[in-house]
Amino acid sequence: LAASTLAVLGFFVIPYKRKQAKDNFKEKMLILRTKLLSALTTQFGNESESAITRLKDGVAPYTRYVRSERERIEKAEIALANLRQKLSELRARSQAIVGK
Repeated sequence: LAASTLAVLGFFVIPYKRKQAKDNFKEKMLILRTKLLSALTTQFGNESESAITRLKDGVAPYTRYVRSERERIEKAEIALANLRQKLSELRARSQAIVGK
């Protein structure tokens, strides 16, 4: 009787428990892998946003400077165009006076 009980344990119960333990391990590993991937994705997202913010903050003074210089140059171009127009009008008037 003891030998047959050991045989049943050896052929059925122990392999069943081993398979059950493997399945349980696989399930826990899948859950762990999913949690790890989620944590890494979240951390990477946070770090990348932080890095982008630091870059933007670092470049902001130069961006403001370039913007203000562009506005200053645009105003100077408008003033230069107005002066050229007035100069052209003065030349035309002086040519009209000299040409008489």
